[in-house]
Amino acid sequence: MERGALRCLVCALAISAAAAAAPPVCAQGMSKVVEDLVEGRRLAEAGSYDKALAVAERIIAEDYANPAGHHLRGLALYGLGRTDEACSSYSKSLDLSAGTEIMAQAAKSGMSMCRHAQAYDAWTKGEYAKALELIEIAVLDDSRNTAALLFRGRMYEMMGSPDRALEEYRAVLDANPSESQAFYYIAKTHLGKQDFGSALASFEKFLLSDGGDAGQRAEAHYFAGEAKRDAYDFAGAASHFRKALELKPGMEPAAKSLGLVEERIAAIRAAAAAEKRLAALGIGLLLAACAGLAVAAWKIGPPAGA
Repeated sequence: MERGALRCLVCALAISAAAAAAPPVCAQGMSKVVEDLVEGRRLAEAGSYDKALAVAERIIAEDYANPAGHHLRGLALYGLGRTDEACSSYSKSLDLSAGTEIMAQAAKSGMSMCRHAQAYDAWTKGEYAKALELIEIAVLDDSRNTAALLFRGRMYEMMGSPDRALEEYRAVLDANPSESQAFYYIAKTHLGKQDFGSALASFEKFLLSDGGDAGQRAEAHYFAGEAKRDAYDFAGAASHFRKALELKPGMEPAAKSLGLVEERIAAIRAAAAAEKRLAALGIGLLLAACAGLAVAAWKIGPPAGA
């Protein structure tokens, strides 16, 4: 799941929980807290995180014990890139969510997002042990956070544990069978293990999913083309290389491979044409030989005594 979609999910959960806990709706409209939460969500979805934060601060000022207000604050801070503060707000929301399962679930999802972001930041700084510890916490907080599972798989792969990486990617597919990125990374891992048949199968699933960006899809077509070439399916390989170049013009490896397979296709066609000509020539020679034998037999005449 993409981070933006996950943000929407956890905020929707928070609003649902707040609505369930709010006073009965009066004839004039929703309770004020739910109105504020809906407005805060709208602002967050529009990318106006500073304004969403102001709404959250207002809710908390009026009722500090409102877990949904702290959750909205965490969401806004996360959007502003203030990950550590966001994590603290989600943690406070969780502390205040006793007895409200859906609110606690939303808080844990938010904390999982933050831990994932912190793990990524630690990894980019070379703090690998810290990154692994944080991503483990992220998955424990929310086992449905497929982005965290994918990142944990990538970490295992980069640490030289491809089999553990494959387990993570398959766990992603268990949680979301249509997650295109899982197919992509499964294919890349199989490629690294030189299991070209499995890599091709996963690349094809990735391409059928219609997911990924242009660069990933171009790369998938390129590697699928290489696998097809290794299987002597030159026409299939050429098709993949052309699609790679359509998505990423100037992709040198794809252009080079396309040139090579087109040469092979041309050579095969030339050989087939030559074979056809030889076959036609052979039939002609055979017919000529048969005709010559018939003429010779006619000139010799029938056997004596016939």
